[in-house]
Amino acid sequence: MKISTCFSLLLLAALPATAQNSIQAALAPGTPKAPALPDTIIYSPQGTLYNGLYRQSVGYFYGTPRNADGIEGTYVVGNDKVSYYIKNIFSQFQPGTWVKATLRGDTLYMPTPQLVYTYEENGESTKLYLSNMKYDESENTFVIDPDNTEAKFVVSGDTIKQVSQQLLGMTGDSGGWMFYGDYDLKIFRNRDAVVEPPTSLSTERYSLTYNDENGDPQSRLVKLGFDGDDVWLGELSDRFPDNWVKGTKGDNRLIFENEQYFGFKENHHIYFTTGEREEATDPLTGETGETYVLAPQIRFDLNGDEYQSDGVMYTNWGKRDVNFRDCYELPRLSKFVETPQTPADPEYQDFSPYDSGDQYGMFSFILPSLSTTGEVLNPDRLFYNIYVDERLLTFKASRYGLDEDMTDIPYSFTDGHTFVASTTNSRGRIVYFKEKVGSYYSRIGVKAIYRGAGESHSSSIIYNDGEVVTGITNANSADQPTSVCFYDLSGRRVNTTSKGVLIKSETMPDGSKRHSKVAIK
Repeated sequence: MKISTCFSLLLLAALPATAQNSIQAALAPGTPKAPALPDTIIYSPQGTLYNGLYRQSVGYFYGTPRNADGIEGTYVVGNDKVSYYIKNIFSQFQPGTWVKATLRGDTLYMPTPQLVYTYEENGESTKLYLSNMKYDESENTFVIDPDNTEAKFVVSGDTIKQVSQQLLGMTGDSGGWMFYGDYDLKIFRNRDAVVEPPTSLSTERYSLTYNDENGDPQSRLVKLGFDGDDVWLGELSDRFPDNWVKGTKGDNRLIFENEQYFGFKENHHIYFTTGEREEATDPLTGETGETYVLAPQIRFDLNGDEYQSDGVMYTNWGKRDVNFRDCYELPRLSKFVETPQTPADPEYQDFSPYDSGDQYGMFSFILPSLSTTGEVLNPDRLFYNIYVDERLLTFKASRYGLDEDMTDIPYSFTDGHTFVASTTNSRGRIVYFKEKVGSYYSRIGVKAIYRGAGESHSSSIIYNDGEVVTGITNANSADQPTSVCFYDLSGRRVNTTSKGVLIKSETMPDGSKRHSKVAIK
């Protein structure tokens, strides 16, 4: 049995993760974000706040219907107990504003139109409204329903459910449909429990190989543990590293069921879901292709020393449709055997020089998950070094607020202020440094180190200026100065707190001198 409630092509099926990132600019490419005007409810109303709830609806994204499932539902019950305010009435366009409804009996009545958002472009203001809309077959579009201007909802406990049949549609100044809206809206408290493994569970490292949503082969390490007939899969996703998936072990097979709750994260309710591909026809264009759909379970069959599946598994926003955050197609599980490997080079991302006002600079990069030969790396054995010019940097505990001095930084180590994990890439790291890179030092770099099977191997050093340097293994390089001092332009020696254009004088290990002009800010 297949579970599929949204008949869209693969491109549209992959939209949830990408579309939500650009939801503020969804009206048209390049539409600027602008503050909502005062006649829109932009601040949380006074009353009792209900947030972190589960929201379901069928939402239109640029005219295409889709299951909008697992998005955060938020509303406020006013102090008068009859005024209700729902936040982000449109699932696919979320400016953070509120619309108002009034409780009479057990029914909420929401008058329309209500102003939801205002933006300015080329000096002109455009207003977006919530309107009650019906489908006009002669016009082949949604239009404002003049006979039913109030949307209706039933309230039961902390659940709000739409009972009116019209579309909660977005309209512009002219009253025309703006291709966004929702129907069958329901907001309720999620009663699903997060799956937790037994505390006594013993696990082993397994290599998970799969194709991502683009069809590109990927590899990562996961944890697999067995407890009687139960099997537990952990560290499936860098986004949700603490979550586990529960399955059952049969004769030469592993089975993981659909709809396993990971919790409320990223302003969404996250699930482990399972699925497959199937052929589909886009109802709007008639184009044929393939789409991801949900399935009740995913099965891995033992083939030699590897568990193999022809299905798909996801970490997913909600559970009624494919709205994946991670996609694992044709997954394979095999026991990980640690071998000596040289890590691939890190990828430079961004850099800000040291700022004397902030008293720090920023350097961001992506650490490798694979070796130079494409083998998956054990993150427990992966470290990185930071270099300023050619000097290996030790982060002093007293200067950086650490428990101890750190030179080799573990892959998984973060402290929230000096070493920070990126929110846009699971392998991304951001380092906030206090060395004067940009004046005293000219550049900063990163090197990956892998210590597997008793051997240590390093990548090249990747610098923020684009240079890739190999062969520097420690701070005692012949290119390392033994001492550094500064002089002003008149030849007087000054300390490093001096600002302006200075002469940097470096004494090299062979006694030679190296001079350069630097600007200290």
